[in-house]
Amino acid sequence: MPKQSIKIPCCHPFTNEWKHRFAVRFYGGLVPQLTINDFFLGVSALRNPELMRILKDLELVEALGFGIRGITKIYDRSIFEFTDNTIYVQFPFEKEVVESETESKEISKGKILELISNDSKISVPEIAEIVGLSIKGVEKNIRQLKQEGIISRTSETKSGEWIIKI
Repeated sequence: MPKQSIKIPCCHPFTNEWKHRFAVRFYGGLVPQLTINDFFLGVSALRNPELMRILKDLELVEALGFGIRGITKIYDRSIFEFTDNTIYVQFPFEKEVVESETESKEISKGKILELISNDSKISVPEIAEIVGLSIKGVEKNIRQLKQEGIISRTSETKSGEWIIKI
């Protein structure tokens, strides 16, 4: 028996949250011009803006085309089920997955801190290129590091410098 069910009328996905998994069923299947292989490669053909919003809310996507690749870095493709009319996704709340994701975030923060300590004038786009994250991903990590009181910046302009407080 699901703990929580939500029906969103504008796009008709249906979500269920159980103790060990979160499931989403999207009605309509793949956009006709996409193959399943295109889907897993992150080829974008936005048909459902609400789907994009849900995945962004779950922090599983930062921009169009990045979500599926990001999801498949953490979860196996087997969490997806395709029919002609639906896509069903089940995200398990497995301890290993949660620990792996947390560890990955800490590694990214560590790399960002290392880069800042080596070059206090390094830019966000430069960090993104070196670390292998999107610019928004780097900005999110930097925002968290600032909130944690670990770093600050002398100015938000290009002439600003990073300061590590620890």
